[in-house]
Amino acid sequence: MFFRGFLIVVPLLIPSLVAMGEVSPPLVQRGGEQGGQETVSVQLGKGVVGVWDIRNGTLVKALIASSDGHDSLALGVSSPSWFIGRDDNDKIGVGYAWRGYRVEQGQVVLLHELRLPTGEIRSLQERPESTVGVNGLLAIRSTFRSVGSDGTSSRIIKRIRTGTPGGITIPISTSGDLVPQGLNDNFMADVVFRETGSTEITISFNGNWVDQHKNVSEKESGS
Repeated sequence: MFFRGFLIVVPLLIPSLVAMGEVSPPLVQRGGEQGGQETVSVQLGKGVVGVWDIRNGTLVKALIASSDGHDSLALGVSSPSWFIGRDDNDKIGVGYAWRGYRVEQGQVVLLHELRLPTGEIRSLQERPESTVGVNGLLAIRSTFRSVGSDGTSSRIIKRIRTGTPGGITIPISTSGDLVPQGLNDNFMADVVFRETGSTEITISFNGNWVDQHKNVSEKESGS
């Protein structure tokens, strides 16, 4: 009788713990994933975590859960990483301020503020999520939306990484205009945002890179 009663109690406890938030880890963590206090880590689902630098509002690395812990993909770019202009040939750097985040229906929305030399302030929202990208690879897709500035002649331009420091190409797709940096830097590009509406940037995990850590481990173990 004791065991029968015990089995009845356990299922009742589990929903209570979930409701109190004691089972699920936090969706956003300041300084998480050993990124330092100037970063926030966002759990995006499908075992993917994104880490943002709140000093410049850029994605500095992505992590995929693996049997060994996490595989890490370096995505950071140096400042300036935000610009304003009509196209890539007509751009000026802007100041940046982190305005925090909010959670809408279980999804994180990052809040950015761009400060133009004229004193104008552009508010920008970024909604990141994990998805399936190029060739069925896991990816991080960020949807950017400028708040209250549609119809202006200047467009937001964001610098992104298109290759790892080790020289591995990162598949990128965007609904904006992707402009590679050229011969002096083959692993950076600028995304010119759309004039109106939202702009999507999808960064896929290169299949060769994802397998690299696993393959190295197998060789080291002699298998």
